[in-house]
Amino acid sequence: YKMHSIENDFVIIFNNDLKKKTIEKISDRKSGVGCDQLLICDTESYKLKIYNNDGNPAGMCLNGIRCLAYLFFYEEAKNDIVFSVGQRKVKTKYLDDKSVQLIIDVPQVVTGKYDISGLNIPNLEIKEVVDIGNNHLILFFSKDISKDILTYSAYINELGIFKDGINISFCYIMDRYFIKAYVYERGSGFTRACGSAAASIFYVAYKSRLVFNDVTVIQEGGDLKMSLCNQNKSIKQIGEANYIFKGDLLIDE
Repeated sequence: YKMHSIENDFVIIFNNDLKKKTIEKISDRKSGVGCDQLLICDTESYKLKIYNNDGNPAGMCLNGIRCLAYLFFYEEAKNDIVFSVGQRKVKTKYLDDKSVQLIIDVPQVVTGKYDISGLNIPNLEIKEVVDIGNNHLILFFSKDISKDILTYSAYINELGIFKDGINISFCYIMDRYFIKAYVYERGSGFTRACGSAAASIFYVAYKSRLVFNDVTVIQEGGDLKMSLCNQNKSIKQIGEANYIFKGDLLIDE
């Protein structure tokens, strides 16, 4: 299946195992189907394996999981599915034809594991690293710095702080209800949207008392609605999911 959520696109495959070179081939936009991430789902256990388009594992993909929830509703009339990604559980619920809700535990702040003291960028106000199944470097600026994100992402990667690379979010608080964000994904490059980044961005902003508990994270591909629930132990995210096509792919490994 090919799907997308706010223009973050995915290939979804059921009950299979693929080699790294095959994942790279499928993910290639010229010689394959093309996607930001590839998801493999076990239809009995709802356990997921997620890969970036370079063939390497990705620890989380909330936009992709919303697409899966949408798919199970339309293909099998199943709702309220709990997916497993590693040790994390993601509860999903189909709401309507353009909205899928998911709930995930709040991320863990892991800034202390990294020396980011030397990370100095003009207009940078807040810098945190959080783990939501994959690690995200969350950067809040005093103004929109979208014209400089290519330069800054290259600078951060060249510092060598994150040996295995990291997802980077460049964020700007528009007001107490809206956050603008641009996301660089490890293994995929700049993407038009990222669900796990949006959840991480919202959590850091709320903990820093920059926003209220009812926020829209705006990315180039679209918007995600965010709030805390379960006594502030979980994050609720609501956003779209879109079916593109279904097909058969012959794989020669």
